[in-house]
Amino acid sequence: MNLSVIIPAFNEKDRITVTLESLREYFTRNNYSSYEILVVDDGSRDGTADLVRSYAKDFPAIKVIENGVNRGKGYSVCNGMMQASGNYRLFMDADNSVSITNLDEFLRWMKDGYDVVIGSIKVGNASATEHAGWHRRILGNISKVLIRNIAVPGIKDTQRGFKLFSAEAAQEIFPKQTIDRFGFDIEILVIAWLNKFKIKELPVVWDNPSGSKVTLWSYVQTFRELMLILHNRFKGKYHSVERRSTKPQKHEVRKTGALAPVGIFASLVSYVNGPDHDKHMIPLSPNAGKGRGFHYKGQEYVHHSDLHHYETAFYNLIRRQKFVLAAIVAFILVAISLNWHVFLIVGFSLLTVLYFFDLLFNAYVIFRTFRHRPEIKISTQEISDAETTEWPSYTIFCPLYKEWQVVPQFAEAMQKLDYPHDKLQIMFLLEENDQETIDKVRTAGLPSYFEIVVVPHSKPKTKPKAMNYGLSYATGEYLVIYDAEDQPEPDQLKKAVLAFRKSTDKVACVQAKLNFYNPTQNILTRIFTAEYSLWFDLVLPGLQSISAPIPLGGTSNHFRTDTLRSLSGWDAFNVTEDCDLGMRLANRGYRTAIVESTTHEEANSDALNWYNQRSRWIKGYIITYFVHMRKPLAAIREGKGRDLLLFQLIVGGKIVSLFINPIMWVSTIMYFAFRAKLGVFIESLFPGPILYIGVFSLILGNFLYLYYYMIGCANRGYNDLIKYIFIVPLYW
Repeated sequence: MNLSVIIPAFNEKDRITVTLESLREYFTRNNYSSYEILVVDDGSRDGTADLVRSYAKDFPAIKVIENGVNRGKGYSVCNGMMQASGNYRLFMDADNSVSITNLDEFLRWMKDGYDVVIGSIKVGNASATEHAGWHRRILGNISKVLIRNIAVPGIKDTQRGFKLFSAEAAQEIFPKQTIDRFGFDIEILVIAWLNKFKIKELPVVWDNPSGSKVTLWSYVQTFRELMLILHNRFKGKYHSVERRSTKPQKHEVRKTGALAPVGIFASLVSYVNGPDHDKHMIPLSPNAGKGRGFHYKGQEYVHHSDLHHYETAFYNLIRRQKFVLAAIVAFILVAISLNWHVFLIVGFSLLTVLYFFDLLFNAYVIFRTFRHRPEIKISTQEISDAETTEWPSYTIFCPLYKEWQVVPQFAEAMQKLDYPHDKLQIMFLLEENDQETIDKVRTAGLPSYFEIVVVPHSKPKTKPKAMNYGLSYATGEYLVIYDAEDQPEPDQLKKAVLAFRKSTDKVACVQAKLNFYNPTQNILTRIFTAEYSLWFDLVLPGLQSISAPIPLGGTSNHFRTDTLRSLSGWDAFNVTEDCDLGMRLANRGYRTAIVESTTHEEANSDALNWYNQRSRWIKGYIITYFVHMRKPLAAIREGKGRDLLLFQLIVGGKIVSLFINPIMWVSTIMYFAFRAKLGVFIESLFPGPILYIGVFSLILGNFLYLYYYMIGCANRGYNDLIKYIFIVPLYW
């Protein structure tokens, strides 16, 4: 008997051992001699893959497959089916909800000529619905009728995670699978039926009905899947040439008559909710030796990360977002055409209210900073007391690209760190095509704890790509990133270690404060310094005090290395990978803490360079916003509505203000400059309450923002910079 068992697994550490043990017992009892168990890990963050590998040492039939670029249960099952070698291929869930003993009867039907045998708890097991509410029973019956009539005739239950395929059927069915990520159960049966494979449905006992994850949203997903299946059937995507029927099959939906609107609707749903060019994305083979990445439309991208492209900035906008933006633009155009004056009144009212709430939020955050002083403070005495213990190993990343001139300065700053040198791994991350910097670093005569890691040339050529590559070589328990011109305080590493020890396991990152060692070089550096003093000394601690997502600084963020690996490192396609990682930490349930330690770096003193740098930051914030707004409804369903709201204020608010500010400034200037001609019209755009809120924001709001800058400077002891705060509006 040549059998393959495919088990998709995502964060199943607590349940998969029972499943594997039941398989071992079953195969031993039945004297199976030829079988394999393929556990397809879908990027688990709880150590599922490591647990299975450990179990496989005593159970060699088990193999672990990493899912690669594409994520989701559908991809996992397809991946396992394609890599399986058995004549019979069983897909089963990792939670052991359907006993493996059902396989005996399944195989008997396969030997009787069936190609696909599926388990159903709806057949001969009425008790399975007892745990469902009335709304779920109604929706379940509706979905059952739809599946039976427009998908797979006669099939009553498609959703059980226990399906057996012949090798021929698996090789024919799964390459045609098109529905992305999670929706696939109905589709693979539709493909089997359309290609004349014989399907048998058998009753199985479901051992965990009370633990069902079926929700109202599950039925919405089912209806969505049915619409996409209709669309693909109209396009003829499921047929094989040699199996194509010359006669319409019974119950088959034709693209005629009353169902034509359904086809149009299905096409729209397919475009909006369908996969974003996944068919063009081909994962790199592990045997290629180039690292983790993919091919896309003839280009090769090696980003050395397991992050699914859906979680990265590889796509700036996905289809759903394009559709929403297009709908918003269309709504605005229609509203203007109907009544442009009312539209302007509503528009200015919304902008004014947004301004007002942003003002209140910033005031509250800074109040929290002064009220609670939430940043973690480590005293000299605490460091002294800790000297009797052994300090953990520490990895320091320094990504460099054509910056060999600053290597001596960086090496000097690192050697001033008050940390045991035998515990340090200082890693220069250098690009393969930057031979000059490689040669200069190699001949710099650096101590043995400095290392050179040459990052192979590939797209994208970014700092986060280099750090992802370096992460595989990092040996430290903790890890920090410093730029080449950084000068951290000598005791910063020790403070970071003690800050982690003071914090809970949920704190995955400790962010040191950033400031500049050239604050008085020119007017630009003075205002830049005031801005950093406000952001790192007042705003970020306030955000920490309310457990908000924190946009990380570009340097001096300290991580637990294992946690960073579990997050798959950085987004190599984002130009503000620090902000993105801060948001991703929060999405995964982690938090960032601010430590009372400063890293000094060089403030940008050249206006053109400053403009380019600031433009890149703004671009990165916009990209980060769209990346993390791809599934807002999912965040709410998962109980992350608070973080989603804070994300709107912290990241979204900053982006919106960039577009709002010029409009409000121009309207305000025009009101005072051309009041005789435009005063009445502009006043008509601001109804009474909105006018009062706007005047409050204009006068008190701008005063408070300038005052915050002054407080930031005074808090740092930069008293000479305070008088320059009055030109900050020009800086804005």
